[in-house]
Amino acid sequence: MKKKLTAKIQEINPPLQQFATSFAKCLVIEPESKELLLKKGGIYAVYEITGAANFDTALTDRVLRDILHNSYYQSDNISPIQSLEKAIVEAKEKILQLSNDALSAEPTGVQLNVTAGVLWGNVFYAVGVGDADSYLMRDGTVKPIEAVSEGTFAAASGIVKDEDVVILCSRQFTKNYPPQRLLSTRIAEQNLKENEACVLLKFIIDTSFTEDEVIDFGLEKQASRNRKREQVEKIILGARKSVEKAAPLAKKVTGLFAKKKQTTTRIDTSGVNKKEGIKLTKKVVFLLPVLGLVLVTALVWQLAGKKSSPEVPAPQVQNEVSVETTPPREQPVDVAEITKDDGQYKVLRVTPEIFYDIKITDQAAEPKEIVSVAGYLIAGDPVSGKIYKSATDPAKFEAEATTYPGLSS
Repeated sequence: MKKKLTAKIQEINPPLQQFATSFAKCLVIEPESKELLLKKGGIYAVYEITGAANFDTALTDRVLRDILHNSYYQSDNISPIQSLEKAIVEAKEKILQLSNDALSAEPTGVQLNVTAGVLWGNVFYAVGVGDADSYLMRDGTVKPIEAVSEGTFAAASGIVKDEDVVILCSRQFTKNYPPQRLLSTRIAEQNLKENEACVLLKFIIDTSFTEDEVIDFGLEKQASRNRKREQVEKIILGARKSVEKAAPLAKKVTGLFAKKKQTTTRIDTSGVNKKEGIKLTKKVVFLLPVLGLVLVTALVWQLAGKKSSPEVPAPQVQNEVSVETTPPREQPVDVAEITKDDGQYKVLRVTPEIFYDIKITDQAAEPKEIVSVAGYLIAGDPVSGKIYKSATDPAKFEAEATTYPGLSS
């Protein structure tokens, strides 16, 4: 049988009013066809909407589900992360139009926080935007999923194993129910606040038989033997019938031979022309092989008619353990693909001017200028007075020990 990872899902949703300015909810989205599910995986997400606008909670949830479903499963992008990011951007633009007072509310006052993931084979892809949390529990240890920032999004991917648990939740839910408490405490949904939601995914190996798999009990071989035995019995029965049909003809020939023999004897005793009797006997003897040949031909024809065409042995399905799906390679970000709908949805993108992320070296660094001196790259931070130095290849900035407060070019 084939082994594959499946997720046992537990949704924890708060009770929601018809209208709210801030609420959270879980989303579990799967396509209609199994083929598309194998190709793109299922979507698991928790979203939170906050702002001054008043939202119809049921309508907002329905719109979010439809947009994420259509945008993700209709995307031609092979990367699940890029497909999810595009779907979330489209959903956010649509949410801004759903406020009851959309004409007076400032769009910047509405914020959509989403943490979402896709299980594809044995790989889990996670995407987050805004204030939302995701955790992985493995072997009893819970730790946050380490994501890499990509603009406004944070993305991560990794292989999940049997018995792993992924937790996706809103920020407010994390504050009131930390992961350690979540796994040991029974939570009543009626006691949750409107902006507290969480979905738990426990991954297990599914060893059940699929519709395409067949269990071979050896019955096909036994049935084949029975069919061959029936064919042999039919051939024997046909031969018997052919012999029975030919029996009257054989009796007639035997009787004719006996009569001719008597006639020949009378001719011999009567002294009448013996040569004619001898000729008749020779004719009868000559007819016997001909009649035998006719009998054999009839028997062969009968057997050939009863013989059935050879059967092609039915192929047996050998159930082998499927090899774990290799995660698809991340392809380069197609900027044109991502930004092609910016005009339609009025998205304003700011081109970053950062030449190198010195924050890898110093989180508080705010460099303003960079110069090349004697084969080195020198960057200065006028606020802290620190100087960062790096070789040109590869670029790796390190802070100098001496600082120069108020540094300027």
